[in-house]
Amino acid sequence: MSVIEQFKAITGLEGDEHDELASRLLSIHNNDLNNALSQYFDSGFDAIDLQSPPDNSGVNEAPTAFTSGVEAHETEDIHRRHSEVVNLQSQMFMDALMPRLPKAPRISSSWHLEVGIHASLNDREKLVELALVDDDKGAQRPVWRLLWFLLIVPKALLQILYSAVKQLLGFNGLPRITDPNRFPRTFDYAKYDPVSPPPVALDSYNVLSNFNDSYDQAQKTYVWLLVVLCNDSDESQQFVANLVENPQFHSLFNKTDGTYKETLIHVANASYSREAHEIGLTYKAKKLPYIMLVGNVSSNPQTVLSSMSILYKSNLPGHFITPENSTSTGNKILRSISGLLESYNPQLVSSRFDQQEMEFARLIKQQQDDAYVQSLERDRLKKIQKQQEADQTLAAENAVNIRRAYLDKLRGHNLTNPENATVTSRIAIKLPNGKRLVEIVDKSLTVNQLYLHVELQLFLLDEDPVDDVSEELVVIAEELTREEYYKAYPFKFELVQPFPKKVIPSGNSTVGESKELSSGGNLLVEFLDEDDEDDEE
Repeated sequence: MSVIEQFKAITGLEGDEHDELASRLLSIHNNDLNNALSQYFDSGFDAIDLQSPPDNSGVNEAPTAFTSGVEAHETEDIHRRHSEVVNLQSQMFMDALMPRLPKAPRISSSWHLEVGIHASLNDREKLVELALVDDDKGAQRPVWRLLWFLLIVPKALLQILYSAVKQLLGFNGLPRITDPNRFPRTFDYAKYDPVSPPPVALDSYNVLSNFNDSYDQAQKTYVWLLVVLCNDSDESQQFVANLVENPQFHSLFNKTDGTYKETLIHVANASYSREAHEIGLTYKAKKLPYIMLVGNVSSNPQTVLSSMSILYKSNLPGHFITPENSTSTGNKILRSISGLLESYNPQLVSSRFDQQEMEFARLIKQQQDDAYVQSLERDRLKKIQKQQEADQTLAAENAVNIRRAYLDKLRGHNLTNPENATVTSRIAIKLPNGKRLVEIVDKSLTVNQLYLHVELQLFLLDEDPVDDVSEELVVIAEELTREEYYKAYPFKFELVQPFPKKVIPSGNSTVGESKELSSGGNLLVEFLDEDDEDDEE
């Protein structure tokens, strides 16, 4: 099936009258069926004339006038949409051909286990040596001699056999040239020093002792990570010292005012540090010094997500780090690193700003959530406070009603002069409204009962029989004893002897025990609230 037939089958066109239009549309898109279908379903065959080559015969003719401005605008939109059609397959193919930056992985933490194993082996060897020394001082044991014989003889025999085979087969070859700056594949634990200082002071730079911590911080905060490895040779350490002390290095990475002052720097000696050796193994270092620049960037940020990548690494041969070439080599390295930083740093700055915006958005969201929670808490507290106030108001109303019901219960009772009273005292009491009460009081009556009698009289002056109190509160009032009443409802007035003026305090003492009341007397009723108001005035 031809491309035109496929086009007609997909679009549902019938007949041969559309073959020419379909052929022209396909020719415009270089027979790309996907783009032609997209153009057809977008604007049909209307844009074919706009995309056809101009006719030279009509050069001198007047330009075609559109019937309206709307038509001109629609035609311009059709042309613009066609120009924006992109072949996604071609774009993906071109993106796949673009080189990408090498990935920068974290180093394995297995070297910690190896360090522990070798430390244990060293301790064991020392113990064995001490045991052998003790045995040599004492009686020689045949067992130890046999063990040493079995350990030494097989190794010696293997070396002799290996040398003999090499001699017979002629594999002597040329003498092996050892390069002191070659990165060793195995670590010499005899030189291991967990606290070995770097070959140069790094107080002016951002330095973290642990590589993986530096790696994680550089990845999360979008800053650069510069790694410098050296060995125990004098040339290597002197080169690293000259590199760090270079003024250009200081202007780039100084943590106070450097151009890239956020850069993290990791300098270590691979001869003494097992971690530095693991870094060299992970990143396939061949020569020392080894210099590497790592950043969370991408070669094409529009299509490829950023990741921790290696932008620069150098394995320096020995003749480049000699004293006479050390300065020029350092300058070349710093120029290369400076150019890469200048090219890729905008990505990190943009990522940092995006991260800050996300952090600000998170903080704003957190503040909104906190404000919402605080609002709910305030509403809850207000509701509790409102309920407490309502409960207090109801309790106060219930207390007043219980008092009214209790006093109403005493209506018609003679509280001052029981029928069987033998010893009495005549007491005149003047109420606040001017009414005068003359009572024959039993001397065995307590002062509290006298106060209660006066309170009852005051209640009867203002209150009609109580009929608006609930049955529940009436029951409570009926069960209330006088002692409970005295405690729950303190008297709001005082009985005062006018001359000499003296307050008769309420209490459980009897009238006969009171010097002022035992032989009779005149008393005034003074409200405590009125006294307080007088004092304030």
